[in-house]
Amino acid sequence: MDIVTKNERLFFKLLPVVAPIILVVIFGVLSYFWYVSKSALTPFETILTNNKSTVILCGNITLEKTPVQIAFKNLEYTKISGTHPIDFYKLSVESGVNKSEVSLGQDSNDKSMFWLYSKTSKIKGFTLGYIKSEYLKDNVGQCS
Repeated sequence: MDIVTKNERLFFKLLPVVAPIILVVIFGVLSYFWYVSKSALTPFETILTNNKSTVILCGNITLEKTPVQIAFKNLEYTKISGTHPIDFYKLSVESGVNKSEVSLGQDSNDKSMFWLYSKTSKIKGFTLGYIKSEYLKDNVGQCS
């Protein structure tokens, strides 16, 4: 037997053992990121649903709450590739002493699409989701 045949045999012996381990690790990592994205938005969405909450864009522009609630209700976790965020804006929601904020990255192609980033995430650059909002698109022009 030559060396290639021995390596091939070893490969086919280890494949049934190693392949499931790799799949479990990949599934675990993906599940963790999905959980992080869901839990990172929970405080924001909770305060947003409060009747007395206020939505503020760029630290000084008060927005109507209903269009923002609609955008977050239609939150997506995937999008077609080929674009990237170009301009970033702070969106915060406040109710009494409770405050939460996210960073919005406006899409390079679809100006009404915004990439969501957590302001407190330990994973920098990890996209929490995507929202579409003509209302936000129309209002980000007021940010300085």
